[in-house]
Amino acid sequence: MKIQRKPLSLAIKVALGMAAVSLPFSGYAEETESDDSVVLEEVVATGSHIKGLDLQGSVQAIQLDRKDIEESGASSLVELLQSLSVTGGGSGTFSTTNAGTDSGSTPVGSSAVSLRGLGTSSTLTLINGRRATVSSFASGSESFVDANAIPLAAIERVEILPGGASATYGADAVAGVVNYILRDDYEGSEISVKYSDTTASSDEANYNVNFLWGKNTENTNTTFMVDYYKKNAFSYNDRNYLIEADPWGSSRSPFVDAWFVGDYGNQGTDENCSDVLDTEFGPECRDNPNRYLNVDDEFESLSSVLKFNMFFGDTKWFNELMFSTNESQGRSTPSTWKLHTAIDNPGLQEDPDLIASILEANKSSLDADNSAGFTDGLISGLDSPGGIDAAIAELDSFSDGFMRINGRFPDAREYSVESDTMRFVSGLEGAFDKWDWETALTYGRNENTQEASQGYYVRELLQHGLLGTLCSDGTILEGSDGRIVDIGDGDTINIDDEPPLSVGGQYIDTSVTCENSGHGETVWYNPFNGQTDPNNDFFKTPAKRSGESEITAWDATISTADLFVLPAGPVAAAFGIEVRNESVKDTPAGITIANEKTNDPVWNFAGTSADYERDSQSAYFELVAPVIQGMELTFAGRYDNYSDFGDDFNPMVRLRYQPIDELTFRGNWSTSFRAPSLAQAGQGTRLTSHKFSCENLPADLQHPEAGFTAANLCDGVGAEDADDFETDSMFTEELGSSELEPETAETMGFGVLFNPTYDTEISLDWWRIDYDNLVSSFTTNVEQSYIEQALREGNYVTGSGLSDLESGTPGVLIDETTGQIIDTHFQLFNTGFQNVEGVDLSVTQYFDTMYGSFKLMADASYLIEFEEKVCETCPVDQLAGEFSYPELKANLGARWTYNAYRVGLFANYVSGYEEDGLDDRFGGPTEGELADIGLDVANLDDVSEWWTWDASFGYEVSRAGYVSVNVSNLMDAKPPRTYSNYDGVDFFNHDAYGRTFSVRYTHEF
Repeated sequence: MKIQRKPLSLAIKVALGMAAVSLPFSGYAEETESDDSVVLEEVVATGSHIKGLDLQGSVQAIQLDRKDIEESGASSLVELLQSLSVTGGGSGTFSTTNAGTDSGSTPVGSSAVSLRGLGTSSTLTLINGRRATVSSFASGSESFVDANAIPLAAIERVEILPGGASATYGADAVAGVVNYILRDDYEGSEISVKYSDTTASSDEANYNVNFLWGKNTENTNTTFMVDYYKKNAFSYNDRNYLIEADPWGSSRSPFVDAWFVGDYGNQGTDENCSDVLDTEFGPECRDNPNRYLNVDDEFESLSSVLKFNMFFGDTKWFNELMFSTNESQGRSTPSTWKLHTAIDNPGLQEDPDLIASILEANKSSLDADNSAGFTDGLISGLDSPGGIDAAIAELDSFSDGFMRINGRFPDAREYSVESDTMRFVSGLEGAFDKWDWETALTYGRNENTQEASQGYYVRELLQHGLLGTLCSDGTILEGSDGRIVDIGDGDTINIDDEPPLSVGGQYIDTSVTCENSGHGETVWYNPFNGQTDPNNDFFKTPAKRSGESEITAWDATISTADLFVLPAGPVAAAFGIEVRNESVKDTPAGITIANEKTNDPVWNFAGTSADYERDSQSAYFELVAPVIQGMELTFAGRYDNYSDFGDDFNPMVRLRYQPIDELTFRGNWSTSFRAPSLAQAGQGTRLTSHKFSCENLPADLQHPEAGFTAANLCDGVGAEDADDFETDSMFTEELGSSELEPETAETMGFGVLFNPTYDTEISLDWWRIDYDNLVSSFTTNVEQSYIEQALREGNYVTGSGLSDLESGTPGVLIDETTGQIIDTHFQLFNTGFQNVEGVDLSVTQYFDTMYGSFKLMADASYLIEFEEKVCETCPVDQLAGEFSYPELKANLGARWTYNAYRVGLFANYVSGYEEDGLDDRFGGPTEGELADIGLDVANLDDVSEWWTWDASFGYEVSRAGYVSVNVSNLMDAKPPRTYSNYDGVDFFNHDAYGRTFSVRYTHEF
């Protein structure tokens, strides 16, 4: 059976000169009988506005058609695209992997596509050639279009343009364009059922059912699709190599370490601690946070798409309506905490073993204050009547009534996200004389709701619950009631020599209680005995967060293949305009928003806010002119005017030269830009954390306050550990800015296509993107540089508490007494650059034999350079070949088709790269942590290369039925181990699922 191309598929391929991509699903074209009477459909290909234009070989592009999608075994768009060589590496394509409520995390249940490792916000996502609304929840400060809101079953094909395209499409197309084309013009009914799971003993199953119906009449066609998808969670606990990936664990488990304020070296550890870690402060409980985490979270979606077209002579009225509702369940590690509790906390009285441990740890001091054997007597008397009271009274006196405790909450943080997305497009297209025209209105909306179900604690309630200042009627004893408490983020408590006691510089009157002040009973938080007291639920919150985003747009385009005639042939042209309004609103619950008392009111909920709206108007043109026989020049440009940052013009020049039929040369140059995302421009307060380092400070940077040295910025005057050259971890704020400027890029490329025969296709492309004026991403280096610059410019304040640097105000806060940095509020700004360069190769060979048809495929992307400078004073990093930036990604494949059978075998390759155990971009372990497990950061082994094999089998059981079986990672290869993050796996480039199989049955009616 001879492979032939469908008319539409061939038209797209001719229009774009598509590169065949060797994946388990790439480049396949269904066989049909030859029909010389077939007329190719006129299409508008991605990368051009000119309808029906023959751009064969002009641009590098990739197409995945419906058959590719069906044979891939993929269950979602990101699963389909993440193995492409152009979507890996760096700030790459993400799914729900490592999602969470932390401010820098991927929103739970979301996914997005990135090209060339430049990030999702630098890749423009289109649906049927038009923009879609961004998710109302950002990924960190980057806005993105949620690919999980687009059902895979609704996609007819995916067209990818991996290069700058702002001259055609405007903002955000720096790294390229991903265009999802929806199924259309279908006749009949189809139902498809799929089941997928791993071969591991755990349950990572996912289920998919979709129904498609279409009807054509004399002047209408209607297509309707509904899709249901459910995926179980994949936990670190499900793979030993994931749960063991973090050999350090955390220095705190759900069980409490307690020590006294006046003597940090003496502490007691809850007997429930199963893994005791010796530290400079004594024994602490160790816990492995990976045991709480999901690699991928539980996810469920229901989507529908309706397309309706009506024809009035030469005019077509087209409509598309899409709805999607997604629900996901996320899980993160329990929060750790360091706070103070009163010695009269009833929970301590119920834990004699901990009392004994504390007494034993402080035996020498207690005996010195009393007499030899005094402490032993207290310990032995704990089981006697009044023994516990006597011990508590002695500890109360010894510690001035308070002790500091370290802990991790016993329950993991769990939360749910519901995301509802709708899209409506209605437009007209037609022709007059030699012109084609099209105009349409687009409206899109996304609504997200996030709600915590367990593990989120209110800092203010907890601190008062530990100190005995929280009453059952809701009153907090402060002000005139006494027991004034500062619940700020600091982890120190100052005890005066004489009562009354002072917490955070404010006095506590211990004689005032809820009971004697008429406010009911005292509500204590019991941090002892594993924190299992039922009353502890009083201190939790659902901490809701909601978001809304919208896009409203109108566009109009006219095009012609014959604007005028030059000696070498006619000039094709397109002209168009677009008007767009976009908005986003991300509203966290009021209880989670930073205030004058604390930057983190609910532990690790990350109450990020955003509220922004912008308008834009655009005009664009495109001219394609034959220069000489076989040579064609394209010139395009687009002018964009934004209501916030102003205007921008981006040109594009493209040259194609085909000296003979078998050989084509192509080159391109263009500029592009990315507008500051709605989340960046409208970001309110995003909560994060930071440590400032005083080690190797610039020689010109002195302490800004007289009487202090630069070291005091970290240590503070009177610090016990004077050689500690970094601050404690501080909860900080990251603020947006409406003054951000657009990021700009220059793209160039050169390629050659060689088709020695009809059955052989070879393409080789060199490309480069110089990306400047980047909006800051607050890595450790950028934060360090920001603070140093703030100190130089005098952008700091001095005070005694967090309230002295008002929430939402950028700057640095220095303690007026100690000279220590105690708070920092960062603000986004333009800085730095990225220069990326690479080569792409694609080879496809067809064979027709009496035993069927064969297709051999190979494609590879080699990263020559990924140069990055993230701030003005930061070094230039060469990232190609380092962690998360493999130099080579390649795919090889072979497919055999014979009558009703289809079989494929495919290999996927990711090159190894240098380990970077101190990679702050991905939160890697410190040099000291590596040393703890016997590793030297200067001599780490490289992350090894990774090969995986996939297989597919398809069989047409009847003219109406088709069954397919796919196996991914056939040899069950484990991902390479890395020490550059705490996950132990580079999830941008590797997969931890292991061997996965899927079975799908499709039946047409």
